[in-house]
Amino acid sequence: MRIYVDSFRDNAMEDMKKDRGSMESSSGASKSGAGARRSGKSKIGLIALDLDGTTLRSDRRVGERTKAALTEAAKRGVHVVIATGRSLHSLPEEVLAVEGIKYAITSNGAKIVRLEDKEIIYSNCIAPEASRSIAEILKKLPNVVEIFIDGQAYAEAGKLRNLEKYGITGLSADYVMNTRRPVCGLFEFMEAHIEEIENINVRLKESDDKKALWELFERSADVTATSSFMQNLEIGGGTTSKANAMLALADMLGVEHSRVMACGDGLNDLAMLSAAGIAVAMKNSVPEVLEIADFVTDDNDHDGVGAAVEKFAL
Repeated sequence: MRIYVDSFRDNAMEDMKKDRGSMESSSGASKSGAGARRSGKSKIGLIALDLDGTTLRSDRRVGERTKAALTEAAKRGVHVVIATGRSLHSLPEEVLAVEGIKYAITSNGAKIVRLEDKEIIYSNCIAPEASRSIAEILKKLPNVVEIFIDGQAYAEAGKLRNLEKYGITGLSADYVMNTRRPVCGLFEFMEAHIEEIENINVRLKESDDKKALWELFERSADVTATSSFMQNLEIGGGTTSKANAMLALADMLGVEHSRVMACGDGLNDLAMLSAAGIAVAMKNSVPEVLEIADFVTDDNDHDGVGAAVEKFAL
C-alpha cells in the first residue's frame, strides 16, 4: 500500500521553488546524455544513489571526491537521494551528513523518508498474507533471517550470537551486529507486526541453492525477490522496488523521469537503472547491470559516483 503525506506536498513546493532558483542561477552547463533512453540536453534534476558497492567504498566510507560532487550538485538544485536496500536505522551517519541529501528510499523501495524530520512520505510494504506465506517457508530453513519493520532490522537473538556458524564474518558480521536488533521468537514478533513488514532478508551460505530459493519465494506469494550481493536474498512486496519509489519521489518533486539519474551495482538496482533517464553502473557491477548501463563509471573504491555526478550533473 502506498501512502502520500499531504503535508509533504506543501513543503515540496517550497523546495522546488528554491531549487528552480538555484538551478537558474547556476553557471554549470548541462551535459548531453550517454544513453539511448535520454534525449535532448535536459538538466539532471534527481540523482538516486545505491549505497553498498556504489556510493560507499569497501571500507564503508564515502570518498572525498564523491562527497564534494554530491554537495555541489545539491547546491545547484539537484535532489540527491539515497536508494538502498538498507533500513532507515541502518543508514551510515557519514552519508546522512553529506550536505543536501534530503530523502532516502529504504528497504528496496518500501519506504521513502524525508530525512529532516524522519517523516514517511511513501510506503509500499509486503501484504500480510504474502508475509505469512514467506514466513512458513523460512521457518523450515536454518539461515539467518532479518525482518525490516518501521525502519529497523530484527533477527533471532540466538543466531546473532553465532554469526560465523552461518557464514557471516568480517565486515559483514560487524555490520550485522551493529544494525540488527535481537529478538527471541522472530516469527512471533513478525506476526505481531504483520502489517508493517518492509522487507525480509535471508542470509545465504555458499552451499545454498540461491536460484531455487529465489524461485520458490516468488512462486509461493505475491512478492518480489532480489539480491544485493552473492550471499543474500531480499524479499519485498509484489510492487515494491527502488524504481517505483524513485519515480514516485520524482513525481512528488516535479522532476521529469528523463531528468533522473541513477547509480548502482547490484541486481536490486536493475529496475531503478532501467527506469532512470541515465543509468550509471559502477565498474564493479554485476554483468546484468553493466549490460543495461548508459555509462560505466569507475568502481566504488575510486569515487565512481563522484566522477559520474561531475560528468552528468555539474
